[in-house]
Amino acid sequence: MKMNHSVWSNSCSVYQRKLMKSKRAIEYQLQPIDVIYANAQSLNANFTHYQILCQEKSPAILMLSETHIKDFFSAELSIEGYKHISCDSDSKHTGGVIMYVRDDLCFNVVKKYQKSRTWILAVKISDSLINGLYTIIYKSPKEKICDFLSIIDEFMEECIDDDVLNVIVGDMNIDVSKSSKNTKKYLSTIQDHNLKQIVDDFTRVQIRRKRNQEEKVSKSIIDHILTNNDNISCAVNKTNLVSDHFMLELKINNRKISVKKQQEKILKNCWKKYSKKNLNERLKEIDWEHGSELNYDDNVESTIKNLKNSVNKLVVQKSKFKNKNEWFNEKIKKLKEEKKIMMMKYEFSKNMNDKKCLMKSVKKYKEAIKEEKCKDIQNKINNNKSDPKKLWKILKSMYSEKKSEIKVIQIDGALVNESSEIAESLNKFFIESVEKIVEKIPKSKKNNYIENININECKFSIRTIDEEELCNILKILKDKSYCDNLNGKVLIDAISNDSFATKLLNIVNESVTSGVVPRCLKTSTVTPIPKITNASAPEDFRPINNLPTKG
Repeated sequence: MKMNHSVWSNSCSVYQRKLMKSKRAIEYQLQPIDVIYANAQSLNANFTHYQILCQEKSPAILMLSETHIKDFFSAELSIEGYKHISCDSDSKHTGGVIMYVRDDLCFNVVKKYQKSRTWILAVKISDSLINGLYTIIYKSPKEKICDFLSIIDEFMEECIDDDVLNVIVGDMNIDVSKSSKNTKKYLSTIQDHNLKQIVDDFTRVQIRRKRNQEEKVSKSIIDHILTNNDNISCAVNKTNLVSDHFMLELKINNRKISVKKQQEKILKNCWKKYSKKNLNERLKEIDWEHGSELNYDDNVESTIKNLKNSVNKLVVQKSKFKNKNEWFNEKIKKLKEEKKIMMMKYEFSKNMNDKKCLMKSVKKYKEAIKEEKCKDIQNKINNNKSDPKKLWKILKSMYSEKKSEIKVIQIDGALVNESSEIAESLNKFFIESVEKIVEKIPKSKKNNYIENININECKFSIRTIDEEELCNILKILKDKSYCDNLNGKVLIDAISNDSFATKLLNIVNESVTSGVVPRCLKTSTVTPIPKITNASAPEDFRPINNLPTKG
């Protein structure tokens, strides 16, 4: 009896997928484990197990959370061939993390601290094939999600280096297998720092008995690996069980460590530290009586400067990574994998039929991207038809040219590349343009108006206001954050400080009685926006004026 080998021929895509999967599995098993992470659930009780684990698998780094270590001697925690660093708990029932680093690796401790119910330990490995920043985090179930996100955001802002390998592991007690508000906030926070969560299998399985003796199985992904590298593979080890958490094994596939292409960074104002209370504490530090001896314009300028400085101490600029393309869905991901398989197949066989299949796969992939992009934009436009501001933002996102600093402009045939000279030249050009427009406006004869006016004796004056009226006026201002950060909400919060409220009220009333508008409120910030692609001359830029919020 002859067997039909055509079913499992090399041209069969199913066969190729199985072959690739088997190849990856063999490579994974042969490659040494770089990092092992486990939830120890008391290192004192399970210490022997981890000693044996290090002897058998010899990982470069062993990370353990929920160690419950308190008042232990260093020698009691030692594992032969490893150095250890721990961030101990204040209780024998929760918290604590420890890291064992193999003796042949050079490292230095970057961070080691407990804040609230969160423990963080970070080390930097150098002079090895796995150079990078390695961090372990444990979040207690009692830790509020908002506090935890604030803690890790602060840690990542301070310690994460975009140019090196970053690996963060730990028990975050946030189940990413389920979509929830907290999960979205968590994933958004790590994405802001160019990290992604790569564990996609359940890391904890619990069996609970109900009153009627029925068993309820609970599965979750609460142990995570966060990284900025695409050359890392992880596996959930479900055999070496010590607690009800499975172990995570991590391997770096490309020892050259090519960090994935960085996303575009954008600067955003961070208002997390801002509050009415914090602002008032800053305002209390200022002597508001100082400046009363100055002339009116200088007095106003000094007052506004003090307020801006107080706000800027609370509102800081942070660099964030732009969100990933929302149109990149499972369909495109699948086509990308198919394209990759076809490319490997062609490189292996150099067969013309395989090349044709590859070209078809590439074409299909590109067409799918174009289709999903169009769908995504269309959906956004349809959902925001009634909001002109959001709609304009969507339309601008379709414009491919990136905003950038003006590096050079051409003035009278000469190239100018100094920032101060560029700003001065553009200022001069915009002012002269306005003067030329004013000159072109025909002058009217005064007599044409005087003849049609009945002159009657009348007196007119604008009355001054009190503090309550000032507050009502400020409430009309929008809460939008302007270029100087002094929006309506900030000004309302600020006048709750009596000294500042009195100062501001005096400034407003003096302007009313004297008929003088402070000089600083008549000065606008001009932003030159290119009218055309590759703008080089001053006339190629459109001036966008931003008046101060205080005006």
